[in-house]
Amino acid sequence: MRKAQILLVLVLVLGVAALSFAVPILQVGVPNGLEGYVPYTTDGEDKDTAFTSGNPFTIVVAGAFGPNTVYLGGNYNTGPDWGTFQGSSSNFNGHEAILLVSVPESAPDDLSSYNGFTISIDGGSSITAFYFDTINSYFPNNHYPVQSDVSDFLFFDIGSFSGNETVVDFSNNSGSARGEIKNISVNITGLSLDWVHFDVMALETTEKGGEKKTTLVTTTLENNPASHDVTWTGGGPPQAIPEPATMMLVGSGFVGLGWRLRRKSKR
Repeated sequence: MRKAQILLVLVLVLGVAALSFAVPILQVGVPNGLEGYVPYTTDGEDKDTAFTSGNPFTIVVAGAFGPNTVYLGGNYNTGPDWGTFQGSSSNFNGHEAILLVSVPESAPDDLSSYNGFTISIDGGSSITAFYFDTINSYFPNNHYPVQSDVSDFLFFDIGSFSGNETVVDFSNNSGSARGEIKNISVNITGLSLDWVHFDVMALETTEKGGEKKTTLVTTTLENNPASHDVTWTGGGPPQAIPEPATMMLVGSGFVGLGWRLRRKSKR
């Protein structure tokens, strides 16, 4: 009987651990938008996205702690900073978790042009992007449209995440982990943008005891999975973001039509 009880406790503990791991470390969603992700069929690399519209509008960004997480944001104590990681940028050093904003490549291509693109976190003061890049998103998960031939990229410092709240998986309202959900209000003025895409990345530092009671501290670069992001489409209904190949076909169609009309007028 005692053996059965111990086995039951072990199963329950493992079940709780599995449940906490079921929640992505980082997520982007829409308010009350649990289960709000819809198929995003423009490109197979981005499985789902949560659509939103209006201006200003609100998105939610969540950070979830694993059993050994001690910090989720940027540099922790004397540990590695952003520039240490391959593919990341030293321009991020000194910053915490980063909200990556992808905008159409045809939009303005300098940071000062985006002073009218501001965010505020949990009712705080307005924040502008600290960095802008036309080529590299520095995002580990290179899903569509986070690609240089489609988008330019804005980077916002959204601070670190605490472990004081309960976070679930936004896509299906399941799982449970300690963490924090940030409500981010976005306001776009003086810019004409057909769509904007939101992702998040952070440095996660974990700590656990090893052999001979030594402590192992590890920092990794984390990001939201491709199915936990948000696309804003202005005031219109959800729409697919044109792929470069599609835009080229449309463009060549107009060229062909113009050539045909011109030839016809000469007859």
